[in-house]
Amino acid sequence: MSSETKTAMATARILLVDDHALFRESVARFLDGEAGLKVVAGCTTIEEAREVLQRQSVDLVLLDYDLGEKDGEDFLSMAAAVGYTGRVLMVTAGLDEARTAALVRRLIRVEHVAMVNLLAGRQVVPELLQQDCTPEKLAATLRTLLEDAAAAAAQRTAFKAIMAGLRPPDG
Repeated sequence: MSSETKTAMATARILLVDDHALFRESVARFLDGEAGLKVVAGCTTIEEAREVLQRQSVDLVLLDYDLGEKDGEDFLSMAAAVGYTGRVLMVTAGLDEARTAALVRRLIRVEHVAMVNLLAGRQVVPELLQQDCTPEKLAATLRTLLEDAAAAAAQRTAFKAIMAGLRPPDG
């Protein structure tokens, strides 16, 4: 049995990274009530998340896209730098104000908002944005990332390819 399958059957260790305490704590309570899921840490900043990733094993990072002065893309760069190879689910309940998001949707036609997905030209990191970010969809997406070994391997392979594509040819 692969380690991916063993992780899916055991309790999955989740790191929450969100700068809004109410959302972070509510999601932690919700996920801790789900069988097989355990939030091992909740972080406000990327720096706090780095410390957790260096200190303990995490199966999945539930990542808010908008982290104030930094964003989910900054987290992904940091995670790659410290060798994190686990799964990532990026969510946001709001990109700013609803009107701004609606205007952007009308003016800009892109399939994704996460830079990693834009660079890949496909979904690498699931995006649950605004009205699409419901507790049910969140739990289902977490389970898919944790239980589908092929999806997890594909995500890691895509991360490596994207990071390789960002390096200079001689570097």
